[in-house]
Amino acid sequence: MPRGAQTVTFHLKNRQDGTVEATITSLGLSVKTLSFARVAQNGAEVELTLFIFGGSYKGTIGAEGTQMAGIWMQSPGAMPLPLNMRKR
Repeated sequence: MPRGAQTVTFHLKNRQDGTVEATITSLGLSVKTLSFARVAQNGAEVELTLFIFGGSYKGTIGAEGTQMAGIWMQSPGAMPLPLNMRKR
């Protein structure tokens, strides 16, 4: 798990076929933008899996749709990662 503060941006885009494309961008990664290999949503529950670094995110979209409370998991641990959401 990276040490110190990291600025990350999650990009989620609805596709015409009903699936979601998700990427993560971080200035702390050697590769700046990575695609999540798996994106699952069941109501307000969201799960994103990034196989390349063994990372995943599980979160719940708030009632207003402007925030997601969740946990970033990457060996050897996990940490809270709340996200602010906005539409482009």
